[in-house]
Amino acid sequence: QLEGVGIQLQYTTDTALIIYVIPKSPAAKAGLLPGDFITKVNGVATSRILNSDISFADRVSGKAGTRVKIKLFRPLNGKVIEKTIERRSIPFTSTTNSFLTDEKTGYIKLSIFSSNSYEELKSSITSLQKEGMEQLIIDLRDNGGGLLDQAVKIANEFLPKGKLITFTNGEKRKKQSYKANGKGTFLELPLVLLVNENSASASEVLAAALMDNQRAKTVGVSTYGKGLVQETYILSNKASLNITIARYYTPKGKCIQKPYGGDLKDSAYGVQPNFTVDQSSISYPYYSLFRDASKLDLYQQNWKASLPSASEFAKLKITSQDSAGYFTALGMMIYGPNELPTLILSQDKVFQTAQEVLTVK
Repeated sequence: QLEGVGIQLQYTTDTALIIYVIPKSPAAKAGLLPGDFITKVNGVATSRILNSDISFADRVSGKAGTRVKIKLFRPLNGKVIEKTIERRSIPFTSTTNSFLTDEKTGYIKLSIFSSNSYEELKSSITSLQKEGMEQLIIDLRDNGGGLLDQAVKIANEFLPKGKLITFTNGEKRKKQSYKANGKGTFLELPLVLLVNENSASASEVLAAALMDNQRAKTVGVSTYGKGLVQETYILSNKASLNITIARYYTPKGKCIQKPYGGDLKDSAYGVQPNFTVDQSSISYPYYSLFRDASKLDLYQQNWKASLPSASEFAKLKITSQDSAGYFTALGMMIYGPNELPTLILSQDKVFQTAQEVLTVK
């Protein structure tokens, strides 16, 4: 769980833009929206905070039960808004998107492997099946990993009994294997995984487990190559020391961890997808909206006066992470959380390839 108000921010030189509001968070209940600019926090101008030695996030976040006063500018209607928000504990959701892209194809974005990821994913799949889903795409792009046990539990839902999920091995540690128990709920559900260069650790364990056992296809580019088993020791001065004791391996015996200083494109490590589709400038689905770089400055200057249509918005292209955050927030504000993701995925080559893979029996 997190403690704070429940917003994700994108910073420029002198302002902070809200690009995501966690559903049911204090910020959401207070009416904050993606696209709002924070101009003051507790009476202090954002420009002063960004140039100080205290981070902006530290001023906005804080212990549950405390309050923060935020002044906003909402470009959509030109209003200045002030809100006093009480910070709360906020459950962290690892499945940030879950919806049907057509009558039978489900899409789930899994952003991290947290303590609730298995239950969240299972619940999302069950809900989609009730809506008519017959095949599934799980997006692991930019998922840097997390808790291994969650990846093992998720893999177990799709694999027959006895199939090897992963194993660890080290010079001073005995080999430890993780196998499916055959009690999975989705053993026959057609499945494709999306991966990229930022898919790491538990993401790679899950992708390799399903790919090596020919249970799912993967689409994207080679993954990061992070597969270390570490133990943490607390020293007398309260510092911590992480010691590598073993490495993770795929069911076929391939070491996931790349050597320190190794080439990120070295196919001997990480996970190489079944279908390589390089869309490096579009690592997260929201960013695939932006198709025409020449229009970027124009829309940044004039979007308040002339909002783009859904079809025009889909033709724009990002040129930096800042502009991606800006237009993502704008899109969420204009089109909402339901229409926008489907619109985005229609421009996503990796996703489109996954759909084609699912149609091949």
